[in-house]
Amino acid sequence: MSRILFVDPIPGSQEALLTALGVAGHEVWAVTNGPDALALALAQRFDLVIADDSAAGMENLELLTALRQARPTLRALLLSATLHKALAKRAVNEAGAVGVLAKPVNESATLAAVKRALAIPSPAAPVNWEGFGEEGQMVRECLDSEGFRLALQPVVTARGGVVVGFEALLRTNHPILSTPRLLLVAAERHNMLPELGNAIVGRAAEWLFRLPDRARLFLNLHPEDLRDTDILAGRLEPLLPWASRLTLDLTGECFARWPDLHARVRQLRSLGFSISLDDLGDGPGALSLLAELGPDVMKLDPSLVRNLDQSPRKRRLVEMLCSFGAATDATVLAEGVETQSEARALQDLGVSLLQGYLYGRPSTSLLTAAPLAQSA
Repeated sequence: MSRILFVDPIPGSQEALLTALGVAGHEVWAVTNGPDALALALAQRFDLVIADDSAAGMENLELLTALRQARPTLRALLLSATLHKALAKRAVNEAGAVGVLAKPVNESATLAAVKRALAIPSPAAPVNWEGFGEEGQMVRECLDSEGFRLALQPVVTARGGVVVGFEALLRTNHPILSTPRLLLVAAERHNMLPELGNAIVGRAAEWLFRLPDRARLFLNLHPEDLRDTDILAGRLEPLLPWASRLTLDLTGECFARWPDLHARVRQLRSLGFSISLDDLGDGPGALSLLAELGPDVMKLDPSLVRNLDQSPRKRRLVEMLCSFGAATDATVLAEGVETQSEARALQDLGVSLLQGYLYGRPSTSLLTAAPLAQSA
């Protein structure tokens, strides 16, 4: 029998689902707020938590993140009445959720999701989670394993849908450091970001050997990577043969940490790499960085793309950004495109490149990640 912790801010609103879970053989404990759920999870053993993202007392993904830290072995499903790609991405990458479900819930779909979640092997808790040696060793084991890899998500032309490149996204199947967020936090905590960066460069080189000659690769930089650009240039040296095809992604956080970012980036450009600005429309300081940096590629955040076709304000903002891009010779790329209506609206506004589930999910298989790559 599986023990499930169910968190819903409205008592009794999911009674039918709770009954169905019980009939399916699960023992269900229901609470209405985040603090009570966390206290119960610390006192009792549970196999799965199903939590509403509006659980009283803890906003958004705060509850799942706290549960993940307190009980690394606990699987989690998120319920949301305002589900969108950005939230789903954060739930998986930051809070470690194994699935995300839209409300109102469908009982059969939820039971199937519960079955899939419980089938995922529960990771063994580390012997000493806070110990430097233990967690640092886990980071090293993760980076040395075949399960550490880069998944590729296609980037296509707005007109014609031709694949011209891919964004490289970090993936890991380590039993404890099982999400990019957990791995990044652990690496930063133990001053192992250089080791992580070297491993990413190695995986990126493997992809560039295999991709079509003209396919571009977008690679994310951590803000700390820019502390010493001489060291960063040395780390990126294995990628120099493909520098003209490689775009380095920066976020507004980079500008917040390094006010002289323009000078730091100048050396990377001198090596032949192009620069993209991520999180436009969401990240802190991104608009200031847009004016300061003059990126080669401007990436629209999924929060700006979501339901763009139904929002005059979003369309006006995207139109303004496209005008800026045209005036500065910057290419505009929209992330998180999920519907044909969004794609058509973005194309009409002047966006050149599109990326999102509409065109393909991140994949570690070349055949899956690059179905149109020969057209690139």
